[in-house]
Amino acid sequence: MQRLAALIVAIAGICGAAQADGTGTIRVATWGGSVGHAQQMAYFNPFMRANPDIHIQIDPVTDATIAALQKRGDAAPEFDLIAVTSGQAAALCEAGHAEVLDPDTAFAATQAGLAGADFAETLTSDCFVPSHVLSQMLAVRTDVGNPVPDNVCAVFDPVTFPGPRGLSDHGAGTLEWALYCDGIAWPDVRPALLTEGGLARAFGILDRIAGDIVWWRNAGEPAAALAAGEVVMTTGPNGRFFELMQRQLPVQSVWTGQILDFEGFIVSAGLSEGRRNLVLTLLAELTEPVAMAQLSAFVPFGPARHSAVSLVSEHRSQQIDMSAHIPNAPEHLAHAWMHDDAWWAAHGDRINAALSEWRQARAQ
Repeated sequence: MQRLAALIVAIAGICGAAQADGTGTIRVATWGGSVGHAQQMAYFNPFMRANPDIHIQIDPVTDATIAALQKRGDAAPEFDLIAVTSGQAAALCEAGHAEVLDPDTAFAATQAGLAGADFAETLTSDCFVPSHVLSQMLAVRTDVGNPVPDNVCAVFDPVTFPGPRGLSDHGAGTLEWALYCDGIAWPDVRPALLTEGGLARAFGILDRIAGDIVWWRNAGEPAAALAAGEVVMTTGPNGRFFELMQRQLPVQSVWTGQILDFEGFIVSAGLSEGRRNLVLTLLAELTEPVAMAQLSAFVPFGPARHSAVSLVSEHRSQQIDMSAHIPNAPEHLAHAWMHDDAWWAAHGDRINAALSEWRQARAQ
């Protein structure tokens, strides 16, 4: 109660200073669709109800938004808070376009302790405000006569699981899983991809299923192919597969072998003191464990801090236990791996070029 009272007093002081500075609006650029709606319901609307003197102006975030932030020079930033992937956050932080934050002072603490340890591995850069956990995984049709697999390696087994299968045309995920499923321990997978022998081994695994691969590039393609029955299984984003299950389609997610990633926000560097204080007030609210768990009531993404995971309950409008559909549920983490944006930024061009050459050779 003392911490809550202190926070209320602090907010009141910040609001007064912000109004005098003409900065009573927080300008947020974030995603549209189901994630944007979930953020509105779980984060922004409750904050504005509790702080009627502060308005949150929401605009869509696009590639142009990020490019403008990178090129703005000495100009004031257009947005105060911007939704980003973990990789974008790291790049913007390194270039000095995002505010460096101390999680133990900027993010909400709990009775169990300060926020930094609670966010742990999701704090992928000094500027990142993690919001939620998502993943790339395998999903299968359950009405095609195949057994239901128990891990992602089924995608490379055309004998037990025959039929067309979808794979990303990017090496991240596709080539990593190929080596992992051929017996290479996950920590050794990416170093192996840096060698000619490792790449050849990965392509040898793909050779087993070359005639059955349906390649996808955009996030919506794998779920659409699965829904239409064009593939019997496919890798892809966990949220898209959840939407198919919501539609009562015969689809099941396969959690073992999923690759986790994080999304969240950055605070634009160079804000006035009034605007920065407003944004930090918002961050203290949206990083509360209860608020983070509320996001999972709308979308199948896990909260980015450990203490919030146990607070995830039912879908807001449907009787669905969302704790069974988030990537970082305890039962889904035994064989889950982490995506590494920095590694793929450094090495992806060469590896993806090799994958493209392999595809062209098989198409001839």
